[in-house]
Amino acid sequence: MKLKLLFLIAAGLIASCDSSSPTNNSSDDPLNDPLATDPPVSTVDFTIERENSKPVSPFFFGQNYWSWVDEWGAQVQGTEELVADIQLNMLRIGGTEADRSYPHPFDYDKVKEAIAYARAVGAEPVLQLPGLYDMSGEPATTETAMEMVNYVRDHNLGVKYFSIGNEPDIYTDQGVKTSYTPQELSIFFNAVSDSIKKIDPDYVILGPDLAWKYYENNNWLSPFLSQSAQKLDVVSIHRYPFDPDAATKENVMKDAEKFRSDIRMIKDYLSQVSHSEVPIAVTETHVSYDGDPMNSNFSASPQTFWAGLWVADVVGVALEEEVWNLSFWSISEGWTLGFIDGETKEPRPTYQVLKLLANHVGDRVLTVSGTETDVSVYATENTDENAVIVWFLNKSNQEKEISWKVKESSLEQDYDINLVPNSLTLLIRTTDGNMDQWIYSEEQSDKNSEPVFN
Repeated sequence: MKLKLLFLIAAGLIASCDSSSPTNNSSDDPLNDPLATDPPVSTVDFTIERENSKPVSPFFFGQNYWSWVDEWGAQVQGTEELVADIQLNMLRIGGTEADRSYPHPFDYDKVKEAIAYARAVGAEPVLQLPGLYDMSGEPATTETAMEMVNYVRDHNLGVKYFSIGNEPDIYTDQGVKTSYTPQELSIFFNAVSDSIKKIDPDYVILGPDLAWKYYENNNWLSPFLSQSAQKLDVVSIHRYPFDPDAATKENVMKDAEKFRSDIRMIKDYLSQVSHSEVPIAVTETHVSYDGDPMNSNFSASPQTFWAGLWVADVVGVALEEEVWNLSFWSISEGWTLGFIDGETKEPRPTYQVLKLLANHVGDRVLTVSGTETDVSVYATENTDENAVIVWFLNKSNQEKEISWKVKESSLEQDYDINLVPNSLTLLIRTTDGNMDQWIYSEEQSDKNSEPVFN
């Protein structure tokens, strides 16, 4: 039996009809003609396959613990309740300031404070070890990196995940080193990794957290992997796809497939060194690296609705590509990159979207096929509840009428949905066939509203 559901989302109305009983389908009013029969089956725009699903990493949803610097306002303080509501899996404790130990030393008090925050929000901490300067301001060494590992171990802080340094590919660009090469990076990284594994071989090591030099025309990652792939458990990169003046709706809504291409490029690099089994993490990302309020006046700058829809797009791609962890930058800060406004403590659109998805994405990723202009569709399932979760992005200024189908074993179920303009719609089809739905539109974002549940 085929089920046909028409979701009139703009009106908040859900109607269903069973093909085994009389239906109301006239050309003028399909809901009020008792003489009509089932209409012809329309072309299906998207098909969701429940067979051959892939697992969602239990460490997938992540964020970065920032800003913790007292001299700059320490805006992350007081955000625990909002961040706990996201239901993050991991919290990365690191970044440039932790690697430089500037302007405030990244000392043990700050380390304990950060780990306590991670526990308070229910996330597993990933602790960045110094790769540039230690907490006393001296050049980092294997010994000083291991002092931090031994400290958290001796004080029973329960840290099991470590990264080494931050964006070493741009140390010279930032003027903090006069010269540095992938070979030098590997020598340092391997020494620290070996020392960590001697303490506990079950500790998980991420790296090298490159800023952007992993493309073929400027590639630090391949030479690093050729010498260090066997020394890490997860390969990690950062990704900020746009300069601030290029953060426009038109650009960011086309970024999903470029992101997919980037992840597949990293997979190719791993395959070339015979380590295809190593998972990939994107441990920092946002639409742009620049959150200066003076530069954040474009249609998809980090604080905007379209940056929020970009979050929904890259989450979907990362899940489909089996990314181990996707950590956004950042929780809260003085600039616009924070998912929570550092001054008002109001959640931004990026926060609303991340929370909606992290709260509802299941444990298996489903395959979605089909295309429609200005529409993206992603799907997962919650195997415990036998529920299918689907989110639709309507990137256009027009309402979109979309047909979609769920295939499972011998059963196929067809649905129609009307997507309001400029919106994210998340549906959960439960075991009893009911649909829960949330809508997050540009209009709601303008009102600082949460996604609306219907």
